[in-house]
Amino acid sequence: GDGGSGSGSGGGAGGAGGPGGRVLWGLWSDHPHTQNGGQTHAVVGQYLFTKHAVDACRPPPWALPDRPTQVGRALPPSMVIDAIHNSPGVRSDRAWGPTQQGDRFLHKAGDVQVVVEHAPYGNVVITAGRR
Repeated sequence: GDGGSGSGSGGGAGGAGGPGGRVLWGLWSDHPHTQNGGQTHAVVGQYLFTKHAVDACRPPPWALPDRPTQVGRALPPSMVIDAIHNSPGVRSDRAWGPTQQGDRFLHKAGDVQVVVEHAPYGNVVITAGRR
């Protein structure tokens, strides 16, 4: 077997990503990527982000490529990661985004909401936003 406990995607290129760590707040093309479960994910700290999640966090003033009149939610990935670390996840059966490959949990901290999938290859941020 592989004997490893990590996802194999590494976290170094994406930044520290732990509580209090700094992570890159950028566009999809700014992040390193990895292939898992037939999907491409951005490596953001110790997490994998879907393209949808990276676009949702997109810093101003960049518009979303498929909706040029709508900008991203200006939600720094560090706030997304803090919400995951500082709130218990509630299991969710709602189907967000790409084909589900693991259990999904909704994390809420203040006005930040994050959906995380516990996939066999690591924790994947599916989407994030403010409420």
